[in-house]
Amino acid sequence: MKQENSRLKQQTSHLKRENSRLKQQTSHLKRENSRLKQQTSHLKQENSGLKQQTSHLKQEA
Repeated sequence: MKQENSRLKQQTSHLKRENSRLKQQTSHLKRENSRLKQQTSHLKQENSGLKQQTSHLKQEA
């Protein structure tokens, strides 16, 4: 019984560490995702501006 209890405590400790690591990883991925969304938004704006510029140049030609 003591052996089983010790094994379960060890397993619990391991799972807590794993859980902590996964939470940290999730947090990192959320930040990365947010950064990429912002970058995508900026690129869409830039793309829109370039399309407008192209349109104006075509009209001038």
